[in-house]
Amino acid sequence: MRIFSFKSVIPVLCLTALVSPVFGQEAIRSTEAVRGGLDLNRRELRWTPPITTQFSETETRSFLWFDGASYDAHKDFLPLFNERRQLPSGSTSATAQILNPVYEPLDQASLAVLGASIALLGPDVSVNVNVSTFRREPFANLSILPLRKNPASGIVEKLVSFTLDIHGNSNGQRIALTSQFASSSILATGTWYRIGVTTTGVYKIDYNFLKNLGIDMTSLDPRKLRIYGNGHGQLPYSNSGQHQDDLKEYAITVQGESDGVFDPADALLFYGTSPNSWNYDAAHQHYHHSVHNYSDTTFLFSEY
Repeated sequence: MRIFSFKSVIPVLCLTALVSPVFGQEAIRSTEAVRGGLDLNRRELRWTPPITTQFSETETRSFLWFDGASYDAHKDFLPLFNERRQLPSGSTSATAQILNPVYEPLDQASLAVLGASIALLGPDVSVNVNVSTFRREPFANLSILPLRKNPASGIVEKLVSFTLDIHGNSNGQRIALTSQFASSSILATGTWYRIGVTTTGVYKIDYNFLKNLGIDMTSLDPRKLRIYGNGHGQLPYSNSGQHQDDLKEYAITVQGESDGVFDPADALLFYGTSPNSWNYDAAHQHYHHSVHNYSDTTFLFSEY
């Protein structure tokens, strides 16, 4: 198998997207070492004034912040409290609740930064928990959005301290993961060319592009052209997330393929996608921009 890499295909029509960097870190926060009967499950969030990050010479954005906060584009970059806790062996699910919460009103500077994202807040803080397995041991992965609209006054409040109560549950059955895989990769044999695209749109591969690759155009049958790839953005971090096995064939159209010869006026058209994506959240009527953390290019493969 040989692979050649190129990024200079000709864009016909590109749909550009604004780039909003995603940043954050997992935070496992607790109070200091507990002795003398203090509550091991008590948590404190140390809020600070909003922070401002400069992404370029012309673009800046402000964020709400507490020590250890992380961010998720799907939650409009609101600050999240994350904690990971080991569960009793055999746990397949978990429940989590906040006890004895203490709230404080959000200050005016923070309200200004919050802006339209206030529509994402409910009368209680949002608590989400899922279970993952590490070295055959179950762990609860907790995420809390520590903001709410007070149900009585309507004032936006931040969570400053609380007691965390997490319990693992078992249904008495072991989870069996089964997967089916292709017997071999489509790239296992042949000479392949790698094509890179950075924005979403229709792309054109013409006669001169292929000729400059060193391909013998007199023997190239355009009816046999194929393009393969995945093109669905960044893979999920979780092993339980959806992953594609091997490369999938892309839909293409070849202008002038009927005579079996790739003439100078012929061209191949395909739809390429950016590694970044926009997704509409119908529940909150918001678009979320997901930015690939590791690549600015989507790569496709073709054999000529």
